[in-house]
Amino acid sequence: MSGRQDRLERHYRRLLLAYPAAYRVERGDEIVGTYLEAAGSDQRLPSVADATDVLRGGMRQHLRANRAAGLAAGASVAATFALTAAVVLAAVWLAYIELPPAPSWLVTRQVSPFWSLGAVVWIAWLGAGLAALALPARLTRWVVLAALAATVAAEPVAALSGYDRPPLLVLVPQLALGMLALGWPTRPTWTSRMAPAIAGTAALLFTVRIGGAGHYYRGIDSEVLAVGAIVLLAGSLLLAGFSRALHGDNRGLWAVLLLLLPIGLLAIDPLAGVVSEVTGQAGPYGNQPNEWPMLAGVTVVVTILATGAVPLVIGLRARLIRQRPGLCPTCGKSRT
Repeated sequence: MSGRQDRLERHYRRLLLAYPAAYRVERGDEIVGTYLEAAGSDQRLPSVADATDVLRGGMRQHLRANRAAGLAAGASVAATFALTAAVVLAAVWLAYIELPPAPSWLVTRQVSPFWSLGAVVWIAWLGAGLAALALPARLTRWVVLAALAATVAAEPVAALSGYDRPPLLVLVPQLALGMLALGWPTRPTWTSRMAPAIAGTAALLFTVRIGGAGHYYRGIDSEVLAVGAIVLLAGSLLLAGFSRALHGDNRGLWAVLLLLLPIGLLAIDPLAGVVSEVTGQAGPYGNQPNEWPMLAGVTVVVTILATGAVPLVIGLRARLIRQRPGLCPTCGKSRT
């Protein structure tokens, strides 16, 4: 073996650290040999596509080893739901808030002809919905990433420029939806491709028809976000039930678990209201000094609980199957 091939093999073996140790011992030489055979004569490093493929395969094997083989399929389902929800919300905010004429007393500095920097964010998300319909999966992820970047940039750009921006209560759940949407499936079905574009177009046309808000985000954001949380939860639970009943798999249940974070963040305002009632403290928008700490505290708690749901379920499944050796390690069903 030449020095070049030797270096290339070492790089591939480092990438194999993404796989479980037992799997590397059993299949490591075969995997590396396959990639070396396909490598170009002058190739010195693994290609980006090869590295991504190895890392993706390692993740799948770790999921199988931890009794969560359906999680990858569930992530694809969750990505479809997340992108659809993000596009629908973007359509509502753009048509109901940003497009109608803005009263001069309501905004500090207007992004003409829109109200705020939010228009740029929402147009970027509508573009992501169109990308899902028309572009390959890899390019769709790049468009989603660009929309995420626009969402993140809204706060610092507003601080530096003096232009208005949507409130964080609106931007934060959009970020959570966008992060899930980055898991857009490599081979999406036509239903997945069409869902964001069709739902976004319908939301845009309906919102334009009913007319502009006549006020800023703070007038309707809590209601819109709460409805979004309910619809997203109900839709994902319905799909999980159908998937379990018709196909006997758990992809829908994994999707629900993954969607818990954006669902919780969409419902932050009413959740904070419940906490304020229970604790007797001032709730959101009560014109009290601690309203924002209340929202921030509930956001932190929701984030911790929602992000811990998937590893908790994986751990419980693995423990159950270890205690009951008659269960299939992949699906959790009885072998007898």
